[in-house]
Amino acid sequence: MTDSKGKYITGIEQRLATFGEGNKPPVQVLADGSTRPLVAGQAAEVPNAPGLDARSEAFVGTNVFVLFDTSNYMYRGFVYASDAIADFVRGLDRADSVAVYTFSRNLSRAAELTRDRTSAIMGLRKAVAGDDAAITACF
Repeated sequence: MTDSKGKYITGIEQRLATFGEGNKPPVQVLADGSTRPLVAGQAAEVPNAPGLDARSEAFVGTNVFVLFDTSNYMYRGFVYASDAIADFVRGLDRADSVAVYTFSRNLSRAAELTRDRTSAIMGLRKAVAGDDAAITACF
């Protein structure tokens, strides 16, 4: 994302403490970028992860929040983006929950956080394109 002068907008650096992919068990991300398995009882050793519960059931399912740009900047690619988001939602693990938000002039919730893929996609399909963007940077 760039500002009005074409310069890239940078944010505050944040480091990952843990990372999980799909149904695989989570791993601890070390300072050098390497990873190691995260096992029960190790949660207290993970920096920047207050309250992390290392029990395996704590890592079942992920909350996914989709932010869909419906401004006039997306007008030509709106249908393609909507279809891509729907495919992404369909591809989530059954344990995952998803919410869909849209923005142009205002931010609105198209679908609340749910495991029901049909409900999330129905909310997505109600989105309409074509208003000036009011959000310039969210970092």
